[in-house]
Amino acid sequence: MKPKDELLAKIKATLETSSDELDELTRAKLRAARCRAVEAHRTAPPYALNGTITRLRPYWNLGILLSILILLTLTWVLMQPNFNATTPPTQFSMLEDLDLLGDQEDLEFYENLDFYLWIIDEQHNS
Repeated sequence: MKPKDELLAKIKATLETSSDELDELTRAKLRAARCRAVEAHRTAPPYALNGTITRLRPYWNLGILLSILILLTLTWVLMQPNFNATTPPTQFSMLEDLDLLGDQEDLEFYENLDFYLWIIDEQHNS
């Protein structure tokens, strides 16, 4: 036998002999205390902790779920490709380079300007 098993056997034997030597009144008190402890354990709510009811424990799962949802939402929003994009150019931003408007060489560009603006709008809308 291992020393640990021997020690447990000695403790068990000592407890059994000492419990046999108890008087009837002490045994009755011990039985009553044992019954009260078993009954209290059966009627205690599953979230009782050392006799103190922790009222927040049923909501822990809800809190964890909400935290995960918030984290996933923030991750999704920050991963969007247009989240950090600058605002699309306005009609007035085309007037910044007035010298290009006076250039006679690129008339083809201005003839197709509506098409280019349409392409830009399509890219921003998709």
